[in-house]
Amino acid sequence: MLFVYVGVSASTTISTDITTDGDTTIGSGARVGTGSTGTHLTALADDSLFVEGQAEVDGTAWFDGILYASSTLNVTGASSFVGNVGIATNTPGTVLGVQGR
Repeated sequence: MLFVYVGVSASTTISTDITTDGDTTIGSGARVGTGSTGTHLTALADDSLFVEGQAEVDGTAWFDGILYASSTLNVTGASSFVGNVGIATNTPGTVLGVQGR
């Protein structure tokens, strides 16, 4: 088995695939980018993830907090909600709260 330790204090380029069977840790404040230009996908070490373009999840996605859609949210299939659901309101007081005309 070959172990390689890489310590880099500046920029480096790796021109081959990187495969790991263990954990990969990126230091605090560091960024991980994929794509050929800019930061098409950026994962920040402080629990943030930014995806420009489309993101696909094959399986279950868990969101621990508020989920915002600043454009159109399309849902195909069944949807389940636990708690109150609001339309045009951030604080629904009933199981289905509708605010507006």
